[in-house]
Amino acid sequence: MSTSNTGVIDARGDPPRKTSKQGKNKEPRAITRDVVSLKNRLALLEDIMSKMGKKYFEIVESFNLFNDEVRSIEESADTAMATFRSKLEKLQGIMTHCHEEQKKLIEEFIARVDEDLKTWPQNFRGTRDEKEIDNFLWNMERYIKALRLDDEKEKSLPYPCTLLIT
Repeated sequence: MSTSNTGVIDARGDPPRKTSKQGKNKEPRAITRDVVSLKNRLALLEDIMSKMGKKYFEIVESFNLFNDEVRSIEESADTAMATFRSKLEKLQGIMTHCHEEQKKLIEEFIARVDEDLKTWPQNFRGTRDEKEIDNFLWNMERYIKALRLDDEKEKSLPYPCTLLIT
């Protein structure tokens, strides 16, 4: 085994000291070089830390801007959803109103058809006496009134269509 200390590292992390033959420590020039080296390293660390501080503040600022943008997007999405919900509720109200109107119209149509079936003119029975012809014409008039074709304008509307068809 060798007794030299060249491979041993100090607990503080310093490199091993070389001793001269006489057992003296480093020369004064080497100590000043180490001090200058430490000052340079300390200055370098301070420079790096100041740059890191600037970068940290830039990152914090960009993060805050990002959070503000996310909040504004959330708020706009919330307002859009609220608008959508209100329009959807309005549409549902309109749809229920339309369904109710449709039911009323169907009921009115069924009632009108039932009324029309009641006033349907009876067929001519084959006997040509005056009373039956008068009853037949009276039933036809009631049928036309029930269909609301007694207005002259409404009576004239179907005729051009039938003339074009024939």
